[in-house]
Amino acid sequence: MRWTSALIAFAVVVAPSAVPAQTPRTALERDLDGFVMASCLAKAENPALKEQGDAWAGAVVQRSHGDFEIFKTLGKVVADELALTGFGVAHRDGPAALDLPLPALTCAEMRDRPAVRRALQAARAKLSPAYRAFK
Repeated sequence: MRWTSALIAFAVVVAPSAVPAQTPRTALERDLDGFVMASCLAKAENPALKEQGDAWAGAVVQRSHGDFEIFKTLGKVVADELALTGFGVAHRDGPAALDLPLPALTCAEMRDRPAVRRALQAARAKLSPAYRAFK
């Protein structure tokens, strides 16, 4: 019983400090990551996802700071990447084996593709001064 109390006390005192605190994303990171995801969803065949993507991308651009052309370039890189790879698909087994498109998965992972990562890095470098000015 005594060891259990000591172990619980140790866990309460030590465990929270053992997990490093997450640094919140900056407004620039949030806008760039959001724009990549949104511009990807805007290319989906599903009308609801397409509408959400268009609206989300528009909202990001409206609240952004700096040159809009940088976001346009980033959107083009996303579109080019989708033209090369398309959206992921889940293959179902069974008698009614229909493929299920996975635009949410594809778009969530879009920022990790090499061409998009390079475009994000370039956009971050160009937009950083404008975002710092609006702190």
